[in-house]
Amino acid sequence: MISAVPLWLAKYDEVVNETGDHGMAVQQADRAVRRAHGSTAITNQPLIVSNSGPLAPWLTSIYGFFGTNMQRRIEIAHDINDAYKLGKQGEIGAAAKAVPQIMSSIFTYVIWPGIVEEAVTSQFTDDKRGALAHALAFTLGTAASTFIGIRDLMYGLTHGQDPQAGLMSSPLHDVSNLIRDAKKNHPLDKQNAGKLVEDAVTVFGDATGMGPKHVGAAARYGMDVWNKQQRPKTAGDVYRGVVSGNQSKRTER
Repeated sequence: MISAVPLWLAKYDEVVNETGDHGMAVQQADRAVRRAHGSTAITNQPLIVSNSGPLAPWLTSIYGFFGTNMQRRIEIAHDINDAYKLGKQGEIGAAAKAVPQIMSSIFTYVIWPGIVEEAVTSQFTDDKRGALAHALAFTLGTAASTFIGIRDLMYGLTHGQDPQAGLMSSPLHDVSNLIRDAKKNHPLDKQNAGKLVEDAVTVFGDATGMGPKHVGAAARYGMDVWNKQQRPKTAGDVYRGVVSGNQSKRTER
């Protein structure tokens, strides 16, 4: 709201001052907010996302975000093409005027999301890859992130994991983890109790929607620290432990 309301009012005032048309000003202000923030309204979602079947939510939970990014990148490609045509026709001044908007869009919809993702994942990952391999994975991942299916395939290839379709395999993986925990010789001893609780809360959340996975992760970390299975030394250890259940960074080779 802190961002959306001022944006709406600014666009409304701009259009009213230019046209004096209240209806058009409301329409353009609504459009400006949708473009900047996206929309959860069912009328603004593609059919595959708005489908209420049992599988669709697991497949399309983040399609709104990635779909919006894809739309913006298509617009960037059109803007670049238009500027190129103007330059080819000798309209150098008009082409140059489009450059700041193009560069701004590239930073906002391509570079900045990648920077944020890298900043977040680096908190939990010890990246042992070289600079070239890291840059290549970053470039391929950013380029593929907006395409359905390709995103999942590329993530698996660049991170050495099996490709997954959306979040479909997540609940099955959670159930498998819980069964594996329960089958251990001493599932409730100090070494295993935290993991058992984490996976039990996760499966309960998958089934009912009332047990967020991070609650299980925080519970596991608290139990492991109490049982001296994990020993935090820094604030970063505590942060990773509470968020993911494990204070150690995952090694990326």
